[in-house]
Amino acid sequence: LVYASWSKPIVVLCNENSFSNAEIFSHAIKTLKRGKLVGIPTAGGVISTGSTTILDIGRMRLPFRGWFLLNDGEDMELNGAVPHFIVDMAPNDIPEGRDPQLAKAIEVLQKEVAEKSKEIAKPVYRSQE
Repeated sequence: LVYASWSKPIVVLCNENSFSNAEIFSHAIKTLKRGKLVGIPTAGGVISTGSTTILDIGRMRLPFRGWFLLNDGEDMELNGAVPHFIVDMAPNDIPEGRDPQLAKAIEVLQKEVAEKSKEIAKPVYRSQE
């Protein structure tokens, strides 16, 4: 490969606070079957905007590009990325030292690594000549 690549298992965390590029990334990971998503569905706030000056009173942002899923053409705007594993967070989780989304992501990744390790460890038998 010309570029660096990572072929080992990955898990991506996303939630309702993931917007824009974070959502595009989450959609890409899931659509390309590159890894698993853990968390809460994203908000669907995916749109590219540019800025233009309005006389001398300020600036206005205008959409100029859309983002669509590769497999079915669905518009990512208003259609958030839905994780493989939906894990809610209680308001008191983080203050009390718990992160159930991170814990689930670690659990999923450990399982993926174990499965990948089994594939790699399979013996290759050669015929005797």
